[in-house]
Amino acid sequence: MIPLRQIEKGEEILISYIDANLPYANRQEELHQRYFFTCQCSKCLKDSTAPKGGFLDGPTPLDLHDIHELEGRAAELLKSAESDTSLTGPVQKLKYALYLIQNTAVWPLHRYPSPALRHQLILAYLDSSQFNLAYAHAAVQHFRIDPELMPQSHHPIRMVHDWVFVRLMDHILNPQKNEWASQKWDLVSYKVDISFWRSYVIRDLYKSAQKVPYSQFTAGTLHSKHEQIRHRYYGYPDELELNNKEKYEKEYALMEKMMDDVLEADRAWQAAT
Repeated sequence: MIPLRQIEKGEEILISYIDANLPYANRQEELHQRYFFTCQCSKCLKDSTAPKGGFLDGPTPLDLHDIHELEGRAAELLKSAESDTSLTGPVQKLKYALYLIQNTAVWPLHRYPSPALRHQLILAYLDSSQFNLAYAHAAVQHFRIDPELMPQSHHPIRMVHDWVFVRLMDHILNPQKNEWASQKWDLVSYKVDISFWRSYVIRDLYKSAQKVPYSQFTAGTLHSKHEQIRHRYYGYPDELELNNKEKYEKEYALMEKMMDDVLEADRAWQAAT
């Protein structure tokens, strides 16, 4: 077992049977159906007395009944997309679900089912070889969602997401013949330095790996990638460039613009896209 925080002497060690990021009502329902008990952990006790619309980012003209109906509809679309084996069906269902909840204008990016929808959308774009769109959404996941849901950088799910992000950048930097012509998202216009971000994420992943037990992934794969940065193989930026505050701020501003645009596209869904 790998603790995500410091455990005090004599403190009880707990695990979650289900996804702890689900809303309170969803957690209670799943636990009751699968394990036949009502959870009274500290998180559930706190959430049980929280305002029902307290998760919203601001006032909304929608009433709580409409909000929860939208949440349910988006969750249904997520489940349907996960079992859809067609080429375009999953993308359309996931984009429509994001459109529904993002158009409330007050739905947090890290509130269920938005993170799960975006993660599945990244996978769906990878399946359909839309690597630029997968990259834009993976950037949102990396910078704006995962740090909120999983503050610990060595959280196993967060590390997996980051590794997918790295491998995606590897592919974009070395595209297959004629691949750019088929992309529906123009990365070039944003002037994002993908090589810089690949090295930055690899370095952070390598640091996070020091907090988890030895494995082939942490000691082999990540170590090899990190050595490429140290020795500047294949054009990897070195540590000096990665630590340059001015360079980081410039690159993050470009990344922010791209993320803002892809989130705006969530609110402008069209069935033909």
